[in-house]
Amino acid sequence: MLSSFLSDNKTAGLKELQRYATYFIIFSSGVSFTERERIKAIRALVMAGFIIGILAIYQYFVGFRHLLDYISKRGINDQFILDYICRKRVFFPFVSPNALSGYLIMILPLTLIYKDRLWLLMPLA
Repeated sequence: MLSSFLSDNKTAGLKELQRYATYFIIFSSGVSFTERERIKAIRALVMAGFIIGILAIYQYFVGFRHLLDYISKRGINDQFILDYICRKRVFFPFVSPNALSGYLIMILPLTLIYKDRLWLLMPLA
């Protein structure tokens, strides 16, 4: 907070402060969850990661072909885009492969929390 107020560019400092304040609010709300709410939140995150993983697998096997067809129909010949796609590094539904991998790596430990993996599928009592 202090660096935001003492910076030369106060607007940029306040924008960054707002970002960190949002992270702090999310963290503090997660800490105040009950056990049942934590399990629900973890299930939602893991299921979202599963769906995103399915979308990424789809892109790897089918999506690049559709994307190349779309680019050729539109007459897009930007070398950066073609090189990005020809490397076949999966990025869907994110903008870059690094963002996708970062998300999935953060979700992976949540799936390993309990020894019994069926807890994701069982209803909460």
